[in-house]
Amino acid sequence: MPSFKLLITHLCFMLQMPVRLYDSDGILVVQGDSDGEQEDPLVCDPDFAGDLLAMRNSEQPILHLEQDLFVYAVIPAENDQTVVMGPFCYMQAEKKSLQTMAKSHHLKHPQACRVTFLPLEYALESVLLLFHAYSDRPLSRADLTMQLMKEEDYTEPARSDAFSRIYQLRETNSAHNSYAQELREQKAVREGNVEALRESWAEIQTGQLGRLGRDDVTHYRNLSVVVLTLASRSAMEGGVLPEVAYSLADAYTMKISEMRDIAGMSKLIRSAEIHFAELVQRAAVGNQSNPHVARCKQLIHDRLHQRISVEELAREMGLSRSYLSGLFQEQEGLSLSSYILRAKVRSSEYLLMRPDVSLEQIAATFAFSSQSHYGQVFKRFNGITPGAYREIHSKHK
Repeated sequence: MPSFKLLITHLCFMLQMPVRLYDSDGILVVQGDSDGEQEDPLVCDPDFAGDLLAMRNSEQPILHLEQDLFVYAVIPAENDQTVVMGPFCYMQAEKKSLQTMAKSHHLKHPQACRVTFLPLEYALESVLLLFHAYSDRPLSRADLTMQLMKEEDYTEPARSDAFSRIYQLRETNSAHNSYAQELREQKAVREGNVEALRESWAEIQTGQLGRLGRDDVTHYRNLSVVVLTLASRSAMEGGVLPEVAYSLADAYTMKISEMRDIAGMSKLIRSAEIHFAELVQRAAVGNQSNPHVARCKQLIHDRLHQRISVEELAREMGLSRSYLSGLFQEQEGLSLSSYILRAKVRSSEYLLMRPDVSLEQIAATFAFSSQSHYGQVFKRFNGITPGAYREIHSKHK
């Protein structure tokens, strides 16, 4: 097992930010730094370093937030030593904020300290890694996240707004849309019943939609994200693979975030719900197949961006090539090799709708031997070339 000092050195290189180890007397023992030319705020400002070390809690890491932006993690280690990690940001820092931070810690050059941007979950996992290398006390990302939240800044206003909203609804004798209608809508998606889904939309609403934004565009964007989230979870409950449902919800959400046309958002969301319901239908058909065939389909789906051979699939499943091929042909009505190619073609159609991705890139993404080979296979299943398919959908866009 590597020493704690080596762990700090490796983690510093991976995170691209200072990670330091102090002994019980507050003396710097190890200073992992990915770039020796960078100035360290804790070295330039010993008083600040002392303040951070004084925060040490033997029970758990302490996160110190500076300017509501820069984070330092103070982590207890063995033999009363302390690790101090940071500064890092989980939101992009503006140049002015960096200059203010540099000045407050007496850095000689405002640009001499590079502050690493880390997604919040990644940053917190790094803190937990260092803490659990020393301690087996239970601690989660949620525990650390609470330290970055000022309850009085967020919780109380949110509660107050909620009670005000309830009061207004009572005064005007109004209410939100029926929960029963929402249940019917999600049940239709979960069962892959497109007709029932359309019927749920056509129901006469006795209430009103909740307000999810100060202006109409923000409101409909946020409402769209809520609908997408519910529909994707219902689709997963209906048998759609989680990775497919998550990815589809991400794609629709990204599209919604770019739109300002409220009518367009509404139309896109309805189309998304139908799409999820149709995926549930397909999943239901697939679940009726032989378990070997079902597993084979799952393996194929997971590897659409790789070269897939029938021999490798059969070997991994512990079956002979001839048995698996025959079973697949019997269950699906087409050969296993054809199914693999068709799955790649269908998945590639989404990229063809993006003009920024070239045909050569798409062919490489799905591991075709060449763009020409991809074009031949695509035409075999769709009757038109990839270029023609792209042109048709660009006109409909």
